[in-house]
Amino acid sequence: LNERLLTANEDLRRFARCVVEELGLPLRAVEEQLGSLAGFVDVMGSDPKKRIDNLERSVTRMASVLNELIAFARYELSLTNDDTVDLNHALERAIEAESAAISASRLRISPAPLPTVRADPSEMEQALRIMVRNAARFAASERAELVVSATTKDGQWVVSFLDNGTPIASEAVQHLFKIEVNDTHEPAVPALALVRKMVERYGGSIEVDTEYVRGAHLLLRFPVAPVPDAQ
Repeated sequence: LNERLLTANEDLRRFARCVVEELGLPLRAVEEQLGSLAGFVDVMGSDPKKRIDNLERSVTRMASVLNELIAFARYELSLTNDDTVDLNHALERAIEAESAAISASRLRISPAPLPTVRADPSEMEQALRIMVRNAARFAASERAELVVSATTKDGQWVVSFLDNGTPIASEAVQHLFKIEVNDTHEPAVPALALVRKMVERYGGSIEVDTEYVRGAHLLLRFPVAPVPDAQ
């Protein structure tokens, strides 16, 4: 228990530093854009719509970071339970929640039947939302597709998220699921770290298939355990 608490505290400290860094950039951008807009109140020589769009993107980025921080803190402090979740339903809700990002990227999602696993339903829906959002963010420019499927291997469910978007460089894999400051990445990095935290709470894991080079291939693993029948 002490080791778990020490690890959680260290992760929270690193995440807090990451949030400070991530929020600092968009906040400075908002400040600069507001200053520029003030100067264009009477002089409309530039396009104010472009500046407003920049502000909206910065605010969206800040909201994303804050949401992930809240979620991370909640999942770290809460206790695991014996709930079960049908990942088919969780994925449906995740796709519906991320419909705007999916539409913007023209991402086609092809889901295969998924298992029921022992986990908190709200946590798994959040995890699948992050997986879908990540695929949409790095989707291919043409015929973007995400295939979600599941198999069993070595006593585990292996849930596969395979897309034809931006491949994951081998040197980037070690940073994907860590809570750290990385000036070259946006808040998707702590979001994937959140997925790692959530699946690990239930004896699972997340990894990258580094042999797949035609896009990204992320794998979520969950223990195969007896699921109680509905009463």
